[in-house]
Amino acid sequence: MKRIVFCTAIRTDDPARITRHRAYLRALEGVGVDVLRGYFAQEQRWCRSCGTTWMHPSEKEGDTSLSITVIDDAHRDRFDVAYLVTADGDQAPVARMIRDGFPAKELVTVAPPGRSHNYTILQAASRKASITEALVERSLFDKATKDTAGNLVLRPREYDPPPGWVPPHLRPKKGS
Repeated sequence: MKRIVFCTAIRTDDPARITRHRAYLRALEGVGVDVLRGYFAQEQRWCRSCGTTWMHPSEKEGDTSLSITVIDDAHRDRFDVAYLVTADGDQAPVARMIRDGFPAKELVTVAPPGRSHNYTILQAASRKASITEALVERSLFDKATKDTAGNLVLRPREYDPPPGWVPPHLRPKKGS
């Protein structure tokens, strides 16, 4: 059984971003992804040099949801191999717990596009992988697809590929 869990939070300071993010989450859920939603809270920040303070949005619950889900899934024997897609060192204790507490399970650390692997996670992981631009291109949602209940789900227009984009499987082979 394959299971994908996506931990996220929606910032509330940009209405267009909110709309796009919600549409994306509906599309993910429509194809069977378990979406765990955190939230943003305003936290006061201050400058040590000048003493100025301001309010800054800070994401809450994402790291915790990811950690708990991986550990719970290991405990319930829901996976043999888990792919942890993050470069956030806060997930290193999860990697160590899987390595030490579940030695028969494999944890693969996956670097998001354009990010390096986190060194502390890498030390505890079984192996590593990276999400490449080519993989992202092959993974785009179709313009329209059916969700797990058979309902039509449309890809948000904002997520359409740029004009002139050709899907990788339709591109001429190199050297031909």
